[in-house]
Amino acid sequence: DIDGAIYDYNQAIKIDPSLPFVYNNLGSVKRKKKDWDGAIADYTTAIEKDENYYIAARDVLEETSSLKKYSSRGASDDYLFQNIVGTEKLLTRLNT
Repeated sequence: DIDGAIYDYNQAIKIDPSLPFVYNNLGSVKRKKKDWDGAIADYTTAIEKDENYYIAARDVLEETSSLKKYSSRGASDDYLFQNIVGTEKLLTRLNT
């Protein structure tokens, strides 16, 4: 149950918002629901909580790939540009 998982992860964040893996897992669930913005936001938060959290960085890359596939299904160029450029900036910051 995707909605139940989202609820549970949000409850976990209320209890302890410092855990990057919770945000990463929440992002993964949102990705399954095709909530692209929500997934990227949660992956980004996971990385902000722990800049060495490579699992979230990997998931951001996978999400970017999904966005490019989504583009071929008719997503607006502005939507894709904002998300892909934001992802590239995030990854650049991780590599410095």
